[in-house]
Amino acid sequence: MPAGPGAHIVARVVATPLGLRRGEVVVVPYDPRWPILFEEASAQLRAALGPSTLGVHHVGSTAVPGGELRTHHLSLAEPGSRHHRVTLAFRDALRDDPELAAAYARLKLALAQRFPFDRPAYIDGKSAFVRRVLATLGLNE
Repeated sequence: MPAGPGAHIVARVVATPLGLRRGEVVVVPYDPRWPILFEEASAQLRAALGPSTLGVHHVGSTAVPGGELRTHHLSLAEPGSRHHRVTLAFRDALRDDPELAAAYARLKLALAQRFPFDRPAYIDGKSAFVRRVLATLGLNE
C-alpha cells in the first residue's frame, strides 16, 4: 500500500529476520538493540517515502523495553484514525507501566506455547487483554 500525503508509518522492527512459516508464532526476549534498529529503519523509510510522511513510530513489542516479541510488522495509519490512536496508546500504556507490560509478555508467551502454529488463535487470545487496556484509556470500541 503506497503512503499518501499525511500517512503515518507505524513500524515494528527486529534485529534479525525470524523466517517464520506462515501462521507460526515465536516469542523471543527483548533485545536492547531494537530502538537503534528502528531508528535506522525509520531513516530509510523517511528517505524512501519522502516529505509527505508525517510520522514514523516504533510500536509493538519491540518498542516496549523488557517486553517479548512475536514478529515484525509494518503498518500504515492515517493520522487521527482509530488504528493510529489505539496503536500508540497501547504502546504508551505498556511503556508507562512495567507491571502491565510484564503481564502482557506472560500472556503472549503462554499463548505462543499453546498455539505455536495458529497465529489467529494467538492473536484472538490477546484481544481481551488489549481491549481491557484500551477501555482503561477511554478508547473502548
